[in-house]
Amino acid sequence: MRAILLSLALALPHLAWGGTVVRRALLVGANDGGGELAPLQHAEGDADRVAEVFRTLGGFAPTDITVLSSPTRAELELTLEQLAADRARGDEVLFLFYYSGHADAEGLRLADQVYPWGELKAGVRSIPAEVHLGILDACQSGTITRAKGVKGVTLADPFLKPDGLEVEGEAWIAASAADEEAQESDALGGSFFTHYLLSGLRGAADTGDGKVSLAEAYGYAYERTVARTVGTQAGTQHPAYQWNLEGNGDLALTDVRLASASLILTAGEEGVITVLRQGDQTAVAEIAKRPGVPVQIALEPGTYIVRKRHQGTLGEIRLGLTPGASPVIRQWGFQQHELTLTKGAPAQLAPPPGSLEDEPAPWSMTELELEVVDRDHDGQPEVFNYFHGTPPHRVLARKEADINRDGMMDNITLFSVQGEMVREILDRNFDGNMDQIVYYRHGVRVSSQVDSKGIGASDVYSYYENGKIVLKERDTDGDGQIDRWERYDGGEVIRMGTDTDGDGRIDRLE
Repeated sequence: MRAILLSLALALPHLAWGGTVVRRALLVGANDGGGELAPLQHAEGDADRVAEVFRTLGGFAPTDITVLSSPTRAELELTLEQLAADRARGDEVLFLFYYSGHADAEGLRLADQVYPWGELKAGVRSIPAEVHLGILDACQSGTITRAKGVKGVTLADPFLKPDGLEVEGEAWIAASAADEEAQESDALGGSFFTHYLLSGLRGAADTGDGKVSLAEAYGYAYERTVARTVGTQAGTQHPAYQWNLEGNGDLALTDVRLASASLILTAGEEGVITVLRQGDQTAVAEIAKRPGVPVQIALEPGTYIVRKRHQGTLGEIRLGLTPGASPVIRQWGFQQHELTLTKGAPAQLAPPPGSLEDEPAPWSMTELELEVVDRDHDGQPEVFNYFHGTPPHRVLARKEADINRDGMMDNITLFSVQGEMVREILDRNFDGNMDQIVYYRHGVRVSSQVDSKGIGASDVYSYYENGKIVLKERDTDGDGQIDRWERYDGGEVIRMGTDTDGDGRIDRLE
């Protein structure tokens, strides 16, 4: 794969960033393939997401991007004709065509109409440009992971045949190879290939110069698409390419330094990192981060959930990005479902049992309505309140707060279906790592656990009666076993016990 990308990069012409270069795009999303094909759910959204990335990072003027949602054949033909008649002014012109939807051996499936491959080629080539780039995410349909097109026939077979590139300065990328199916995912909210292509263009594919080239973006999308589709019902999906481009250098598609906001992953960071929009939890980017160089991920201002998976561990932080912000992620907090972790602690150290009223409300984030509080009106919110229901039955389900105003959540409070506080998750020292969990019953504190050493595991456990501490247990040597007990009365320590030989029994009383 590296050899392919190297030869690819050497063959690509260099288009400089500047006023003499005009970048134009026609982006098409079509959910309905007609006939027996099940409608797709995310093809039209794919086209909108591609437009957003190229508009903000690719040097495409908004007026030079045309997006068509579920066009008829006649509408697509007319749009290509209009673009061909409108000669862009500039020393160099790049024209990009993108399609997400159904397809078969004959061509694009636009509802009950077919737009033949030969006519599509001719239409794209009719656009006056030095470079023509086509990106085609199409094949068969399925269930949870839908495939696009007709089984056994893909873009790579009829369209990317060996003699298919006859025009110098032309390149086509297909989402799958012959005898495979291009797929979309409900979990990602889009097509696998498009999702990883856009992740690469946002910076995941950048090798350190701040720009993402065609070779870099394709290589990243290929690797991640293959990795993520191995276990799908439709089978592993291998993107394909073919082009005939002459010149020196590489073709830059995006410049992450143009981003209005971003997040920075350090050189030593490692793992699969997913960026989700707060609220609907739409996946914005996925980064397969390897140690070695820092990575800048271009984003729009807003609030995000950032999750990391690495060697069986999970981490999560929440960020509020204002225009111009580029926070560096150095610490990871616990993911919510890991917050009850008690490393090696005896069973009786779990939070005291209670009724379902003591549990966080079971509603998903997509069921909640977000209200943002910006107390000092500086454009950077400090509090995020999530409500369920409508008045008079509206209930606060979750509250997040950025106490020290560094763009990261320091306090997360969870409420029961009755609106009573049941969990409080804290970053006590503002290092980006959630290190304390407090449990409540009917709004009164009953226990807490603390990661006092910053190792991602609890080592101090406290228990309360009527909101007052009565017992504290400690793992002083970090071996996962409690070895020190402290009994309290009226807030004062009245007795201490220590296990000196590690057998779980008190050997010394004080």
